[in-house]
Amino acid sequence: MFFSGPNRLWPVEDHYKLLGLSWIPRSWANQYLRLTRRGRVFEENLLTSSQLKRLFWRFERVDVTARMIKNPASFHLQTGWATRAAAQLPETLLQRLSWAYPNPNWLLRKPAGADKTQS
Repeated sequence: MFFSGPNRLWPVEDHYKLLGLSWIPRSWANQYLRLTRRGRVFEENLLTSSQLKRLFWRFERVDVTARMIKNPASFHLQTGWATRAAAQLPETLLQRLSWAYPNPNWLLRKPAGADKTQS
């Protein structure tokens, strides 16, 4: 399975493009949306990279984000200035910064020998 989802630690919430939206209490986030006229209710429940790892703990996980950053054309991705700047970093450094990715991208699969679902 391919998983791609936002990281709560990234400073700009990607759905609304607002700085710090996912860091503040829900009631404040709702007010922030109204004040900026971007919405009325902040319904997203973003998780940190660590929380996402715990959510998928039963799966073997291959993080492909660094490869995607280094080779965006191979993955048919549009890039902004931040991605272009990150692409200049060594892949090993990018991998160490995975906790801070704005959007982790993982290949997930059941471990070898895992019970198969009955159909």
